[in-house]
Amino acid sequence: MRSTLLLASAMAFFVQAEARVWGYIDTSNHLLLPTVLKQSYDFIVVGGGNTGLAVASRLSEDKHKTVLVIEAGTSQVTNAGVSIPAEAGSTFLSDIDWAFYTAPQKKANNRSVYWPRGKMLGGSSGLNFLAWTRPNEADMTSIVNMAGTGASSWSWKHMLSYFKKSESYTSPTANNQGVKRVDVPSVHGHAKVGVSASYPPYLSSQFVGFFKGLRELRVEVDQDLSDGQGEGVSYSASSMDPITRSRETSDTAYIVPIVAGRTNLVVLTSAQATKLTWASKKSGSNVVASGVNFVATAKNHTTLHVTAKAEVILSAGSIQTPQLLELSGVGDPSILNPLGISTVVNLPGVGANLQDHPGVVVVEKLKPAYQSLDNLSGVPLATAVGEYALGQGLLTQELSVLAYLTGSSFLTKAEQAEALALSKTPNAALPKKQQAQMIANLAAGSPVVEFLSINVYFGESASGATNESYISLASCIQHSFSRGSIHISTADPLTAPTIDPSYLQHPFDMFILSKAAQFMRKVAQKTSLSKFISGEAEPGTGVQSECEWEEYVRESIRTEYHPIGTASMMPRAEKGVVDPRLTVYGTSNVRVADLSILPLHVSTHPQSLAYAIGEKAAAMILADHQDC
Repeated sequence: MRSTLLLASAMAFFVQAEARVWGYIDTSNHLLLPTVLKQSYDFIVVGGGNTGLAVASRLSEDKHKTVLVIEAGTSQVTNAGVSIPAEAGSTFLSDIDWAFYTAPQKKANNRSVYWPRGKMLGGSSGLNFLAWTRPNEADMTSIVNMAGTGASSWSWKHMLSYFKKSESYTSPTANNQGVKRVDVPSVHGHAKVGVSASYPPYLSSQFVGFFKGLRELRVEVDQDLSDGQGEGVSYSASSMDPITRSRETSDTAYIVPIVAGRTNLVVLTSAQATKLTWASKKSGSNVVASGVNFVATAKNHTTLHVTAKAEVILSAGSIQTPQLLELSGVGDPSILNPLGISTVVNLPGVGANLQDHPGVVVVEKLKPAYQSLDNLSGVPLATAVGEYALGQGLLTQELSVLAYLTGSSFLTKAEQAEALALSKTPNAALPKKQQAQMIANLAAGSPVVEFLSINVYFGESASGATNESYISLASCIQHSFSRGSIHISTADPLTAPTIDPSYLQHPFDMFILSKAAQFMRKVAQKTSLSKFISGEAEPGTGVQSECEWEEYVRESIRTEYHPIGTASMMPRAEKGVVDPRLTVYGTSNVRVADLSILPLHVSTHPQSLAYAIGEKAAAMILADHQDC
């Protein structure tokens, strides 16, 4: 299997052939950087995250095409905070986290909400919580409906091949609780180059209690959260190597196995893209990207340039893809022109249609007999580390139990009726076509909320009380009716854009999150889970009335780290940014390949979809350049 030794050797190994360099190169490498800059590349991929590295890996399979990846971060394969699954979250607010914050949220007591994003090779695949699930079929149908003419290939049926191509799957095996997990083998892939997906060998006993508690409240079992059904409770797979039990990132999955054999691939690190450059001549009415400017963070932010012969592919994510487009003159003139940026392509949809999975967390104290990640020190830590060295134990576990529930699974009939009525509330920020689709999905019984358990304190304070252990129960709305935006506020490319998700803008969101949090308290207090619980830490017994629960939502709403939609695949007349082949409207050779293309959100942890988008994007790009 893949190992850090393999990557270390790959990074150290490079050749010069026909005045070309290849492999991993940092901008601090004064010997090789000049040669990197002298070359021109068929394809420049901006962003070395989930999608970007999948795209680069597949494009470079054609040995006649040269590929450059530009990534602001560096390799983190030796970082235990990245590689050990249970350490997820430990690298928040570190130097490998962009550590964004939203604008003050008017409907959330003017709080600015922390949005972590991975600043490393692998992007947020090195920062997330490893959950490996897929959207359901209805979600993909909704995307096709929003994307319009020519989008049929984005259906579940067509995308399944890309989901499978991106996956190296291992079926459930034995675990310490004797729980038999099930799956649907026919929907999974076994790619030689793809993301390892497997099941942690360790299950916390309280996680089993959470699973049983949901079942006692008549929540159905979902056999496999990758099968396109996506409803019910399930023991979930993780993006984890089944042998080493280390986290799988897009770097270890897509680049490490192939980089030593690709003389046409350069992965340039410590390089932050700042602007696309444009050719003097157009292709018909469309502008042509000639290359990318970037700053070398290892060279005191010196501005440098690389040339693209065929295409530039933006895979910088839902925050920085629209930022880079706007810095390059692609966007709404009313935003660009006051900042001194000339409009190259008038495209008002850039940065609009921001959607997230907002959530709230109910935190429960565990009885002393039950172990969480809160009190690993001394002998317990030594034991856990020893077990992990053998591919076993607490440190192998992440989000093991996930549940996707329809309204009928946690709301009374009266509450379901109220939710449906609230969903019809007009909202100027929510396009009518989107709202109609979402209401139809809601009426048809699509999942509304994800419930999950986290084996550590994950509340509002920096940490829980000393010598206490916790289980945190999160409720995350999957199809928010609120719409936000991400826009630049300055022409300085090193200044973060303004992120405004407009949390709780629509009344449906408040209603669902409040009811969902109350349901999590019910699970903790009224089911099998209760035997593990000594008391509620947050919000605490002082929160009882509807008004008090709503105030708790305002005070604690946060992100599930799943922003999408800011470069949406929709018709241009409907404020779309890319067409179904992911080409940016008004350009001839700029594509977007990341989660920003999604016009509507999906009820899943979207990292598997990010990889599938990368696989599909690469296939389309290569098809369009067969004769080049």
